[in-house]
Amino acid sequence: MKPRPLLALLLLTVVPPLLGALLAPHVYTHLIPALHRAWPKFAPFNAPEFQRVMDRCVVAVSLLLLFPAFRLSGLAPQMRDALKLSRKRGVALARAVAVGMVSMGGAYFLGWLFGGYRVSSSVRNWPDFFSHAGFFLAGSVFIGVFEEMFFRGFVFGALRRRMGFWTAAVTASLFFMSLHFLHPALPPGFDGTRWSAGFAMMPLVICSLDPERDRAFAITLFLMGLTLCRIYERDGNLWRAIGLHGGWVWAMQLGAFALDHNWAIMRGVLGPSDYVAQGPVAIPIIAAFLAWALIERRGRASPDIVNHP
Repeated sequence: MKPRPLLALLLLTVVPPLLGALLAPHVYTHLIPALHRAWPKFAPFNAPEFQRVMDRCVVAVSLLLLFPAFRLSGLAPQMRDALKLSRKRGVALARAVAVGMVSMGGAYFLGWLFGGYRVSSSVRNWPDFFSHAGFFLAGSVFIGVFEEMFFRGFVFGALRRRMGFWTAAVTASLFFMSLHFLHPALPPGFDGTRWSAGFAMMPLVICSLDPERDRAFAITLFLMGLTLCRIYERDGNLWRAIGLHGGWVWAMQLGAFALDHNWAIMRGVLGPSDYVAQGPVAIPIIAAFLAWALIERRGRASPDIVNHP
């Protein structure tokens, strides 16, 4: 098949929002209430916002289209090699999850130690805590695999065929950062049960970046993108990047569940939300990972990553 990267890009950017808009009202009206009845303890199934349901539907459709798009783009051989799992890569994956979890969890621990966080009342007992930890682990695995395949495997991989490392990495990282600030501003009384609710929401999707509030989070996301691009470039596979990304997400989800922000203390350091990555404290942590990725000499990049016209 002749590579058609532009058509592949359209497949992953146009089709998922359209199909997600069709699916979201049905998931919001029927599937989510059914899941909440089956697992009432899981807060994500308890009356979620429609825009979150729409977002998850778009991500799910994107995941289904990811492999056909890679094949169409000509990146399929590179991705097959990048996702081959061996014992050595499995060990690297497990270590990366642990390092990501400990590094981001350490920020929560320091915040709690100095009074910036307190244990949330939502943590009732240890079994409840561990059940949520398992649920968040599943979500972090999904996020780690999907986002690394898309942002590093597809976006960075395609750009790397035409550009040098830094140009491709900076461009892909800016794209990675910007997508985290695309949020719809739904008007009061928005009806998510109508079949056309997803399409009605599309014009409302705007970039909600607030420079004063989100500056630290934007810098952290950009540095994360550069770090994960560099790891992929050095290793020639995605498993350490997946593990590190998943470990960060797991720590943030569990920390936001288990701890409440004490807004009177350390707000300027811990940030404007319960997610520690949105605060300035996360910047030196991710910057240290980037420095480590730049000086590390392990592994060799796949020839498909580095060869470009």
